[in-house]
Amino acid sequence: MQMEIKVSENEFKRIKKQKKEVQAMFCQLDRFEGTLKALQLRFLMEKKRQLEEKFREIEEHYKQLLDFIARAESDKKLMMEFRKKLSEENRVLRKELRDKRWRSL
Repeated sequence: MQMEIKVSENEFKRIKKQKKEVQAMFCQLDRFEGTLKALQLRFLMEKKRQLEEKFREIEEHYKQLLDFIARAESDKKLMMEFRKKLSEENRVLRKELRDKRWRSL
């Protein structure tokens, strides 16, 4: 089914001009979309780089924390051993002091 529309020459020129303007707008829109996609990609790549950098920092801090915990546990063990030895030494010295006092009476 075909349809025929009759328009004046001026109307036809106006329609043709508008067609060119619309086509130019679509062409410009395509360029804008391409630019937008490129900017989005650049933004996402930069965001990914920042997140990877932040992840490496967090990972390094976590390793440092684990090292600190291990050292703290080791230090605690050493200090408990030292405390035990010191306590034993104090016990022996108090006993000796008591014995000396008893002898001097």
